[in-house]
Amino acid sequence: YTYSHNYKFEEDKLTELYLSKMNITIIPDTISTFNSLTKLFFANNVINHLPDEMMELKKLTHLNLNNNKLKNIPDSIQDLERLENLQLARNQINELPFSLEKLLNLKELNLVANPIGSDLPMIDKLNQMGVKVVLD
Repeated sequence: YTYSHNYKFEEDKLTELYLSKMNITIIPDTISTFNSLTKLFFANNVINHLPDEMMELKKLTHLNLNNNKLKNIPDSIQDLERLENLQLARNQINELPFSLEKLLNLKELNLVANPIGSDLPMIDKLNQMGVKVVLD
């Protein structure tokens, strides 16, 4: 997808980025240049991998990756320390990294329609931390 327009923006000032329903397959490594992002939406694409560079978005509070092709979440997710809302519904995730417990600001984790068991120790731990884990 190419967008051509005589519009200039400064990556370091952009706080919200909505890239849903664009048939995106890969999140580019350059996503880390958008270091002021607080909300990032990649829902309804075909993404199957999260680049480590994405974990450099230290101000991120909301991340929506619903309806993609993700099979796992990298341990480096713990680097998104301000993350409050993580939407992962309708992916192919079957296990969670223990590093999720380091996200002390996390309030909601949506895992609806993933092949994940509800008896995982990580889900229990997140519930104990006060995180609303949505499974169905």
